Amino acid sequence: MNKYKLWYYYDLILPDVVKHKIRLSRHGSHFPQAYKDTNSVYIHIPKTAGTSIASAIYKDKGVGHGHYPYYEFLREDEGLYNSSFKFAFVRDPWDRLVSAYYHLSSPPSWVADRTKLVSEYINARADDFSEFVRLLSVDKRMQRWVHMEPQSKFVLHEGEVMVDFIGRFENLEEDVIKVAKALNLNDVKVPHVNKSKDRAHYSIFYDQYAIDFVRDFYAQDIDVFEYDYIDQKGCE
Repeated sequence: MNKYKLWYYYDLILPDVVKHKIRLSRHGSHFPQAYKDTNSVYIHIPKTAGTSIASAIYKDKGVGHGHYPYYEFLREDEGLYNSSFKFAFVRDPWDRLVSAYYHLSSPPSWVADRTKLVSEYINARADDFSEFVRLLSVDKRMQRWVHMEPQSKFVLHEGEVMVDFIGRFENLEEDVIKVAKALNLNDVKVPHVNKSKDRAHYSIFYDQYAIDFVRDFYAQDIDVFEYDYIDQKGCE
């Protein structure tokens, strides 16, 4: 059997309700004790400094690593979700996609086996960011991978924001402090965990095809979270 078929079956064919049950059986509750202790829910959108946020708020960088959208929490315990302070962080879609590419093309050793499979899949088909974007633009399997999915999927339902606060990666420390104040937490500092190596401004990686793809594929993110492409190629 092609080793990618199971990935295809899981992501494109299995109903979300079935996947929800599988995740619960494998990983347990979507509400770790840290959420219950602080009466909060952190919806960790991939590539938005989630490890640093979890370390700051919960003193545990492993909290929130499931990348579950809001409806996964509602399915498990609607009452607990609705009574909690719910928050998420978002990031400029053009910048986030560059970060996702580098994370997946050169994954750290601790990533899950499924992520390693995705990394192998990408590296066999794309030698650089430009080729990666072209692969993503036509590959439905890649588009459904959690690092590629629109951020709005995690926090929006028919245009309605399903969390109490949305912070920004670009204002990380300031917005983490806002979350801490909402949760009555003191002495919160944001560590730079898993900080990417210093990299040129994201625009250096983009050609017109890639710019347009992000603008189309992440149109709702760009509209709702008010982002736009910034060209700093001439400033590097």
